Amino acid sequence: HLCYQDGMTDSLRYLAPELGLDEWVDDGIRENDGRPWALHVVGEDCNVRVDPAGNPLIVYQDATNQDIVLARRSAEGAWSRTTLRGDEFEYRGAYGFYTRARIFDATLWVSSYWWNNQDPARPDGVDVIRRDL
Repeated sequence: HLCYQDGMTDSLRYLAPELGLDEWVDDGIRENDGRPWALHVVGEDCNVRVDPAGNPLIVYQDATNQDIVLARRSAEGAWSRTTLRGDEFEYRGAYGFYTRARIFDATLWVSSYWWNNQDPARPDGVDVIRRDL
């Protein structure tokens, strides 16, 4: 299982050569951010893992929004996205740098570096997210 940011389109791709899969996970097109549509740069620092049911999931950065995103592939082959950090109503920082993901039992652990140049008392740090699968 491989994931990568396609440098030609700034989108996220998933490959599983032995399974014959080459899929576009996230094209970066967003429709609900106050405009008819917007194109985001997505896929940096991607990590692909396999959940307990055998389905791949990918954790990566939306560099335009500075969010950490989780994409999960269903058994039917459809990808769904969830923002793990960064979509808070009140700005708390830029997330998703040097992201790493691990699965233990049925729990996803995600670590990443964040920074907030608007708060000199708390300018940066390491964030750890725990999510049951």
